[in-house]
Amino acid sequence: AAVAMAQALVCRNLSFIQAMATAAAVPSRDLDAAKEAYAKGDVDASKLAHATRAPEKHSKVGGHLKSIVYGGLDGIITTFAVVAGAAGGDLAIEVVLILGISSVFADALSMGVG
Repeated sequence: AAVAMAQALVCRNLSFIQAMATAAAVPSRDLDAAKEAYAKGDVDASKLAHATRAPEKHSKVGGHLKSIVYGGLDGIITTFAVVAGAAGGDLAIEVVLILGISSVFADALSMGVG
């Protein structure tokens, strides 16, 4: 019985080493291997499948979209604050409009310059 346990342990370690060598050659995580290891109850294979890092592939468009959204929100909020402050200060409507338009222009200029 002890010999059988030793052989099983050697085979298990050998498969773990082979799996590690395979994982070193493949840079991304194999979700199917992780699911298979879970189904079989193989802890070592599951650890190996989750230890490797998958390269994430994202579109570069999101970076530009984020800048557009943040820039737009910044412009809207600051312009609203200037106009609300001028209106709350009981200034003439012409002054409120001039402050609002100049705030929009200043925001656009600052965003354009960087």
